[in-house]
Amino acid sequence: MNRIIFLIVYALLAGTLFSACKSSQNQPETDPASVEEETTQSSTRINITQAQFTAAGMTLGDVTTYDFPQTVQANGYIDVPPGNLARVSAFMEGYVDKINLLEGDRIQKGQLLLSLTNPAYIQLQQEYLEVREQRAYLRSEYERQKTLSSENIASQKNFLKAESEYKTLEAKFAGLAEKLKLINIDPEKVEPDNMTSRIPVYAPISGSISGIFVNKGQFVSPSDVVVEITNVDHIHVELQVFEKDILQIREDQEIIFRIPGAGTESYEAIVHRVGRAIHDEKRTVPVHGHLKHEKHNLVTGMFVEASIIVSKSPAAAVPAKAVIEEDGHYSIFTSVQTEGGGFVFTRKEIEPGKIREEWAEIKNPEIIAPGEKVLVNGAFSIMGMGEE
Repeated sequence: MNRIIFLIVYALLAGTLFSACKSSQNQPETDPASVEEETTQSSTRINITQAQFTAAGMTLGDVTTYDFPQTVQANGYIDVPPGNLARVSAFMEGYVDKINLLEGDRIQKGQLLLSLTNPAYIQLQQEYLEVREQRAYLRSEYERQKTLSSENIASQKNFLKAESEYKTLEAKFAGLAEKLKLINIDPEKVEPDNMTSRIPVYAPISGSISGIFVNKGQFVSPSDVVVEITNVDHIHVELQVFEKDILQIREDQEIIFRIPGAGTESYEAIVHRVGRAIHDEKRTVPVHGHLKHEKHNLVTGMFVEASIIVSKSPAAAVPAKAVIEEDGHYSIFTSVQTEGGGFVFTRKEIEPGKIREEWAEIKNPEIIAPGEKVLVNGAFSIMGMGEE
């Protein structure tokens, strides 16, 4: 009896095992890699409607070819040509009598800057008047001796003496007249009753006052700079390029520079002159650049960081705002339009390259299939719309 029960139980267990084995054989095998790939692909696809596309201000674009530049880095400063900078001095020493200037004041050429006073100015005018009177007498004597000599009435010796005295005084007279002009006194207006102890100092160029180095009552000599005037109507950049890079620099190359700490605005210039000598201490060569646009608010002496474009190479690129960066990974969204008017976006990782202005290089453009568009505006907005 016990044996019969054992056989029945064994038969039931064997049937159960057989059924389980058969069920396992009929079920398809699942590849873990395939599951992961499907999940990944599913998580990068986003469906949005035409209304969502419009409301978010999205726009699409294409991968294009952009000429990315090869650059040489250089530092320098803002400067003006020598003719646009004037350091004004007095031609004769004196005391500052009048000065009403402030740094930044706009000055026109010929405008009064300050006046100086000194008794020596009166002495110079007095000497000029004395020589002028002597000159009239000696000229008359010279003409008389010349006439007598030509008629053999007077000796040649007297004529030569009169000629020498007259021409010597004539030279002195001319020299005194030029001295008066240098200190801005008109010789033709100098008379015994209008001599002055005050002389004006005028602006030699138009520009802005960039330095005032004297005060009222201060004594100044001809070697002292009293006022500095800078004309920034035509400024330029003076760059220092290391000798290892200088052979790549040519005239007419483009320069892009900015002012560190003064925002992200950049300025354009053109290489105008390349130096021909190396500065021994820094081993650099000066490069002179002219700005493309004269309208600016730059100030002389500003430090600049510049890139000189020495060559350009074409590469596949998309607008820089289309690229998303997360944890060191860069990606873009590509799109195809559905039959219903909506859009299916796919997030694809790219290999980034150079970035220039508003363009970013893509080293693997083959990831974008024919017919796909790149999401140019709205890349960050679409990430908040959810992923499938």
